[in-house]
Amino acid sequence: MYSAYDNEFKKISINDAVAGQTYFCPTCKKKLFVRVGERKRPHFCHYRNESCIDYWKYDESEWSDKWKSSFSNDEVEIVHYEHHIDIEVKNNLGIMFSSTSMHRDTFIEKTNYMLSNINNAMWLFNLTDLYKKGIIDPKRDRVIWRNIWKMFSDYPYVDRNVWIVIEIAVKGISWFGILKDIDRSYDEKTLYIRRWHKEEQFRQYFNDIADKKDPEEPYVEEEERQRKLKEEADEKARVEREKQETAEKRRLEELERQRKEEREALLKKQQEDKEKEAALLQKQKEDAEKEAIKQEEAKRNYVLQCYANDPGMKQMSDKLSKLEKLGRIWEFSHLADEWNKKYGFPWLYSEFYH
Repeated sequence: MYSAYDNEFKKISINDAVAGQTYFCPTCKKKLFVRVGERKRPHFCHYRNESCIDYWKYDESEWSDKWKSSFSNDEVEIVHYEHHIDIEVKNNLGIMFSSTSMHRDTFIEKTNYMLSNINNAMWLFNLTDLYKKGIIDPKRDRVIWRNIWKMFSDYPYVDRNVWIVIEIAVKGISWFGILKDIDRSYDEKTLYIRRWHKEEQFRQYFNDIADKKDPEEPYVEEEERQRKLKEEADEKARVEREKQETAEKRRLEELERQRKEEREALLKKQQEDKEKEAALLQKQKEDAEKEAIKQEEAKRNYVLQCYANDPGMKQMSDKLSKLEKLGRIWEFSHLADEWNKKYGFPWLYSEFYH
């Protein structure tokens, strides 16, 4: 232990103690002496064969000693009946230190002891060595601590009266994780962190508890402010997104309208081209028919002129017509060959020219 009573029964810290003088145990009131060694820092110790009513084992590591040395002597190792509390802040918050997990019954006994003598209890676990060894795995809002489950199973306290805190030193900076929902199991390995603090923030946190303030209030207010800012930012982003979507929709609609007009113009032009082509073909057909009629008319006029100039031609034509009607093919063929030799063009029905 690091606190004792002097001959006047005044509390004295080990830092102010003098080796060789007699001191008294705050719990059992038996004599103590100052033990100074090479491996451990100076501390008060009972004489050999002297037992103390305080059977608890306390964390006496350099880590817990560093913490205790940061508090005043009036706050360190405060005795209530047969045990002491490592740190008692403003008579309203007890803090116990531990570098390892412990048996569930021991944990509950010590926690109940703090709650029965003061209003609030806090446990601070040093997990830095476990972190360095890779035994625990911290991930933002949770810590995987494989041997914690037995100690915290069926946790019987509400988190408003008991706080569980873990400390992990990363690159020389200590981070303090405030655990949440200890009374509700998630799995057998994972502890969920309400939030992470640096040391100054953590000290303010437990001072607020000791001052009977809600330590979460500043953070809740800040989280609410951040939430509102996020909502406002999200709303602003949503409005801007809707504007962009509306503008994009209008752009696409305008683009679709232009494409539609282009398609309609193309179809109209294609239709006009087809109509022009059809009109051209119709004109060419009409011109060809007119030319054919003209040629037939010219041929007819030529034949008529031939008939007028050569009465024998008219007579031969009439004879061919008569043979054709009578079906006298041989005579018709013989006379048609004679016609071709004589006039140089095929015979035509004489009625066509009459």
